[in-house]
Amino acid sequence: MVFAHGGEFILLSTATPQFDSFLSNTASSLRVLVVSVEYRLAPEHRLPAAYDDVLEALYWVKDKKDEWVTKYGDVSRCIIMGESAGATLRTTLDYVLLS
Repeated sequence: MVFAHGGEFILLSTATPQFDSFLSNTASSLRVLVVSVEYRLAPEHRLPAAYDDVLEALYWVKDKKDEWVTKYGDVSRCIIMGESAGATLRTTLDYVLLS
């Protein structure tokens, strides 16, 4: 599972307690590998920086550039999730990748 956090593109991170707790519980309960994307925030990094970061993370997973992904991940069953701004990133990237 690849996850993009919320925060209106300007706040929060993957370490924010609400996301950390949700993702830890999800990984444990569903026994899935979770990749949580720490995308660049505005206003220091204007859009499309956040989109670029999530897309790069998807390619990182697809190309199995990490030992954990290679050993425990099944990229054929990969899903993209997000909350708030992260859901916007996910929906837009889903549209782009499927077009």
